[in-house]
Amino acid sequence: MDQGELTYVPFSMTGQSNEVNTIPDFSFAGYMGGGVFLPTDIPIKIIVNPEAGDDARRIQEAIEEVEALDPDQNGFRGVVLIKAGHYSLESILTIRESGVVLRGEGQGLNGTVLHSNPREEHNIISILGSGDINIETQSEQAITTDYVPVGSNSFEVEDASDFEIGEKIVVRRTPNQFWIDALGMDQESLCGGSSGCNGWTPSSYTIDHERVITAISGNSISIDIPIVDVMEEVYGGGSILKILSSRRISQCGIENMRILSFYDGNVDESHAWTAVRLKDSENCWVKEVTGQYLAYSTVNIDDANFTTVQDCAYIDPKSIATGGRRYPFVINKGLGNLFQRCYAIKGRHDFTTGSRVTGPNVFLDGLAESPLSDIGPHHRWATGLLFDNLRGGSTRVWNRGDSGSGHGWAGAQTMFWNIDSYRGEFRVDSPLGSMNWGIGCIGSEQTGDGYWESWDTHVQPRSLYIQQLEDRLGLDALDNVLIPEQRSGDIYDMLITWAGQGNFSDGGFRGDIPIVSFVNPANAIDVSTWEGGDIQVEASDNDGTIQSIKLLINGEPVAVDNEAPYIFADLTTTIQNLSHEVHYLQAIATDNDENTNVTRIAIMGGDPPEPKEEEEEEEPLEIRVFPNPTQNGELTIEMKEEGLYTLRVFDMNGRKVDHFTFEGIKLQFFSNVRADGIYILEIQNEEEVLFKSKLIIR
Repeated sequence: MDQGELTYVPFSMTGQSNEVNTIPDFSFAGYMGGGVFLPTDIPIKIIVNPEAGDDARRIQEAIEEVEALDPDQNGFRGVVLIKAGHYSLESILTIRESGVVLRGEGQGLNGTVLHSNPREEHNIISILGSGDINIETQSEQAITTDYVPVGSNSFEVEDASDFEIGEKIVVRRTPNQFWIDALGMDQESLCGGSSGCNGWTPSSYTIDHERVITAISGNSISIDIPIVDVMEEVYGGGSILKILSSRRISQCGIENMRILSFYDGNVDESHAWTAVRLKDSENCWVKEVTGQYLAYSTVNIDDANFTTVQDCAYIDPKSIATGGRRYPFVINKGLGNLFQRCYAIKGRHDFTTGSRVTGPNVFLDGLAESPLSDIGPHHRWATGLLFDNLRGGSTRVWNRGDSGSGHGWAGAQTMFWNIDSYRGEFRVDSPLGSMNWGIGCIGSEQTGDGYWESWDTHVQPRSLYIQQLEDRLGLDALDNVLIPEQRSGDIYDMLITWAGQGNFSDGGFRGDIPIVSFVNPANAIDVSTWEGGDIQVEASDNDGTIQSIKLLINGEPVAVDNEAPYIFADLTTTIQNLSHEVHYLQAIATDNDENTNVTRIAIMGGDPPEPKEEEEEEEPLEIRVFPNPTQNGELTIEMKEEGLYTLRVFDMNGRKVDHFTFEGIKLQFFSNVRADGIYILEIQNEEEVLFKSKLIIR
């Protein structure tokens, strides 16, 4: 520090002697490039209230109605406000246009609670653009600087005459086989004879870093965000290319709600995996969202830039605890993303990244309790990562070797700053030609040959991200994104107290949590043998009075009682009419402090319906699609009459994965979809959708 600002000492990378690299500026992470207050004054356009029936359809229709509005001068169309209450969802929700915000009225069980019931792997809410960026391949110009160091903002190119200040570009790192061999990531060195392991190849590790040109002088290009991965001529160098256009959506948000999944047992996986997924988006946010009973994540940044995720929680996960599950807060693709003030319990990789993720990306002031694996980049060369003031278990950046299908080096230019690892290994290794850091970190088992400084003692400034943001944009930027507890260092007390229960802004529950249980029946209901009768619930609280007991079936409210004894009559017919599958009866107790607790029992639905007697003659269906399930995507489609038809296939996230137009009455169709799974098949003529059904590909 020099007069309150950071100073950067040049250093050489592992195995090298040229001291020209500096720690990159991570402060560009966050909504609108960091330091910008999340919008709160967007007008409410539609209000959704709890009602009986298909809540997902009503909410999706409200989203689409706002999507149809013209955006204002700031790019906002408006807010869909989902009032406090419980909502039963039988399908997913998707935002496909810019400027739409989905807002609830609280993270607790007394706030806005979305119950997702589809009994298959799915994302509950998606912010989903129509595509990624378009790159002008003919504009490519090779970088002629022999060595472009980490932390630098400029370099020389072969010919800069066709580029302009303010233009968006990709800086493309183009490694060669020599680099892969030097890292030991080639097939033989990485995999040996391991079955299913794939060595790295130059084409698969050609990685684009999106930037904006800030200055041009001759053939020298300056960019807005520093380089986070060395480009070295001997290892293949790099190039720049123009970004022509983008199909990403922006200025969308998900706010202030609890999103939970149906589940059938602690290791069930045929249910929701992710609460909120962002793909093909930029400058969006997720705040004050609690994900419960999920198999994968509360927030999955699948391909998004400059996202802020804050005050979110991942609690009570339901899945087997093994590979590809329980990544509470994850970046699978994207740069400029900030996770702050987030909480997870019983996750595996609580704060993590996927393969070839390029930064800067930041995880700040987060808490992971009862972790089952480690914090850090998970696999295959994620770069430009800052893990800043996290508390959790094992923490690692290292060479994972032939784990998975050949994970290899998980990350480079990964900074662990003032991390508390309260159990397990704390490991920092550095690959040849790169650097990983552990600075001001505390743990029980230090290992690795990366850069270490001040082990077992925190350093100043408390947060690298916060100090870099102040140095770049000033104190006003800190006021826009921080809360007082981050300034004072008391954020962990707040996270521990909150623990994903209630609203983060309220600091969690106050006093004791109510105790609630079913008395009659005390165990699961089997409709085939249950004779019916009243439902009785017992509830108590040590420091207050029970305010109410609410009963729900699969998230749909069916009864409420505000006075003990809590006996619910007139539900026998409702329960006995449930379909032939597993359902859940839930009881939510609320005390006078607004603390809540929930319990549930299973309901085994009634007998399957009697098969209909075969009629002598049946009017042929308007459309026949067979076989379904299908092998390898081969289908026969028979229409009732000649016409011009368009066939579309969507995945369960609502993304179109195949389409075909045909004219006639019968079609032999071979889908381009090769991944096994459940899809939606849609057929329409020039005027309307005629057919929509699930399609199973095996």
